[in-house]
Amino acid sequence: MKNTFIKKALTGITIAAASASLFAGCGSTDNMASEAFYADNGMAAYSAEESVAYDGDDSVYLESEGAEAATSVETGGTSKADTVTEQSSTRKLITTVNMSAETRDFDTSVADVKAKTESLGGYIENENVYNGSYYDRDYDSRSASFTIRIPAAKLDEFVTDVKEDSNVTDYSQSVNDITLSYVDLESHIESLEGELESLNRLMEQADTVEDLITIEERCTQVRYELESYESQRRTYDNKINYSTVYLNLEEVVELTPVADSTVWQRISSGFMSNLKGLGVFLLNFLVWFIASLPILVFLAVIAIVIILIVRHNINKAPERAAKKAAKQAAKAAKAAAKADAAKKTADNTENQPEKSEDNSDKNEA
Repeated sequence: MKNTFIKKALTGITIAAASASLFAGCGSTDNMASEAFYADNGMAAYSAEESVAYDGDDSVYLESEGAEAATSVETGGTSKADTVTEQSSTRKLITTVNMSAETRDFDTSVADVKAKTESLGGYIENENVYNGSYYDRDYDSRSASFTIRIPAAKLDEFVTDVKEDSNVTDYSQSVNDITLSYVDLESHIESLEGELESLNRLMEQADTVEDLITIEERCTQVRYELESYESQRRTYDNKINYSTVYLNLEEVVELTPVADSTVWQRISSGFMSNLKGLGVFLLNFLVWFIASLPILVFLAVIAIVIILIVRHNINKAPERAAKKAAKQAAKAAKAAAKADAAKKTADNTENQPEKSEDNSDKNEA
């Protein structure tokens, strides 16, 4: 019977803990449900004062420590309701700020951001600094991005200092209210802590190995869940206590004007900007030309060689044409001479038979 009681008590503790976690604020209704549950399982609805010691007979065994365990779960449900009421008055807020700023003195601004973060008790979670590229040195532009964690109470002070030390071009702030999730998380933690305490008391009463294994398995599950919830709560606490600031800092030659400009100011600003752009272009061209002189000289030599070869070919073209024409004329004359010789040979061949016939005629006469 004691073994049966251990299993029923273990089941009752688990269900009571789950009920307390889900319905932490229900008060007396939850207590009545717990009493009905224990009555259905053959267990007395007991309080902290009700305890009957085990006298060695399984048939007479009544829970003493088990009564205190179940009572602690029910009491935990009541305390959680008070906790929910108390915590609801304090909002749990996670604040995130995104900022983009310009500066003329990059090194000083970066140093100021780090010093201010440290002085306010915060820390830099992530930092990336870009010092310019070899192929992009018009202004030797540099930039930096920071992920900064600042105590929530000091967030406004930090933002104000950044705005004073640099030209903020973009700013946004978001607040995430996690009060309900946080209260629910703490209810789960308190419920699991009460269940774990009850399981430890039941373990002291267990006499068989089977009971010990059953209780220990449940204890392991509860500890795992408890550690998971506590880890999540620590994450929440860190995000609540330390606001997150994403800061992008860029080095510029001229700061972007924040206030609206008049038409004349816009014309003047545009003219000066284009004039400066022209000056920068000429300066960059001069720098590029001087720096590229070795390559330019090499290309110039190749170009001169190519030009000389082309000119030589152009100058020789008439002479080559005359030689070619002379060769063609000689070839034509030679061909004509061969044709005449062939014609004469043919004529001679035709006249020879006629002469033979004349000679024969004379001989006959």
